[in-house]
Amino acid sequence: MAASLQRIGIVICRTFPVILQRNIQTQSIKLMRMIVLSQRGDKICGNPCPICRDPNIIVHYKNVNLLQQFISPQTGIVYDPTRTGVCMKQQKLLNKAIETARDCGLLSAQLPHVDYSKEDYSNTHGAVAPTPAPFSLSSGELWYPWYGSIKPDERELARVKRIYKDYLKSDV
Repeated sequence: MAASLQRIGIVICRTFPVILQRNIQTQSIKLMRMIVLSQRGDKICGNPCPICRDPNIIVHYKNVNLLQQFISPQTGIVYDPTRTGVCMKQQKLLNKAIETARDCGLLSAQLPHVDYSKEDYSNTHGAVAPTPAPFSLSSGELWYPWYGSIKPDERELARVKRIYKDYLKSDV
């Protein structure tokens, strides 16, 4: 049985079968890593991240003790995945859980202190001044020169008054 398996390129190991492939150009044997699927269907590699390794670790926004391990206590910034060794899938879940926990008030969010000087937001400097009224309003003229020359048609005015007579105030 083992001889027939060796002919097709499968060597029996203690852990799992390893496929051997022959490189024709250099006549060397390359070891192909075999992808083993777990019961959930996720790929298992040789060095899983700390969260994927343990099925009991659940990334949730209420699990504050877990989330605090991935946040810098001095700056409040989430550690980079290269520093924590977490895969990108779990890093995205961590970022989402940390933002949700901060929104709910479970984690402290450190905001930078910005000192607003009143000089920047006051209206006492020369660039900000009250706008003067236009000359036409101060002299008693109409805002638009054509506005005073409009005369409504008497028949049209009578028709509109007849339509809206229930809603118009009576002339005193």
